[in-house]
Amino acid sequence: MALKTKKIALFLFAFMIILLFGCAQRKIDQEAYSRFFSEHDQNTYFQEDPLAFYYCDERDGGVWRYEKESNKSMLLVANAFDFCLLNKYIYYIDPSANTYDAPEEAILVYRISSIGGIPEPVWRAEMFADSLAYGIGNAVICNLQPIGNLLCFYDSGISMIAYNPKTGETFRLLEDFSSFVALNNILFFVDHAARTFSLYSKPLYQPDAEPELIIGKGSVWERGVEYPNEIMIDSVYIDDGKIFFTQRNPDKLWEYQENGKHRQID
Repeated sequence: MALKTKKIALFLFAFMIILLFGCAQRKIDQEAYSRFFSEHDQNTYFQEDPLAFYYCDERDGGVWRYEKESNKSMLLVANAFDFCLLNKYIYYIDPSANTYDAPEEAILVYRISSIGGIPEPVWRAEMFADSLAYGIGNAVICNLQPIGNLLCFYDSGISMIAYNPKTGETFRLLEDFSSFVALNNILFFVDHAARTFSLYSKPLYQPDAEPELIIGKGSVWERGVEYPNEIMIDSVYIDDGKIFFTQRNPDKLWEYQENGKHRQID
């Protein structure tokens, strides 16, 4: 009986430590947010981990690390076109190489440890020449972002290239889309070129997998033709772990559930 009581006491002690740590961390984060935005514009683009904020200063184009506890800033990158945080590294686009006449040997993307250090080259233009929509020298990349464990960017605005840091593989993730979200290693997206105004899904780590039609007509909407039993999907987004999509003509908001089921929100 004494042993059982001791185990319960140890469990309660451990639970209280975790609870107190969580409360302390939330307090640090709240105070850090207040300090950070008292010093920076509310529209400042930033990402964060438990220890710091990472932000781009539009005045000098630099990427900075802002310590949550000490309130100190440190310059990580002197000049970057765009950046994102992935697995304790800051990945950023070199603006001098991100041009329409970039040579094949140009290094477009570098990475640096989130605590500082020496930048390492990640992407040369020649590494993904076959994946670019219009080839090297005819496209500028943008919107660098992590999706799952992949590092992704937009090519020509409507297609997405992905790089897997673990395997070194580079591939085209999505072709000509207008809106997308990722949840549980599945991509949900609305097509752009085919003008089907439909919602599709595709496994995140299977670039060769064929997209699966989830909701919508799945074929082109002909001008002047009415489709009373079909939904024309405009965009998809995620909130609190749930997927929502908007409908046009008439405007409606839907929540996607699963297996093609959905319910109207507004």
